[in-house]
Amino acid sequence: MHGALKKKYYMIIVALFVLFTYPFAVFFTALFGLTDSLSSGDMVGVVFNLFLLVYGIAGFVSMYIIVTVTPQFALASRQQEQE
Repeated sequence: MHGALKKKYYMIIVALFVLFTYPFAVFFTALFGLTDSLSSGDMVGVVFNLFLLVYGIAGFVSMYIIVTVTPQFALASRQQEQE
């Protein structure tokens, strides 16, 4: 049982690491790709990097929601259980 619990916590740590680093990676990759595409005049690259930039911003929004809203729901459900 102890090993399974330890593995569960490692999986949670890995999931949080991916959750917090992935939007940064996507956003900055799209930003650098966008500047490169704009300087070379590659319009297909510009459109692709704009979509990628929006995807990175959506990752930041979902990260914010998970970090701020989810603990509030957990706290509210615990308070209801205590009553």
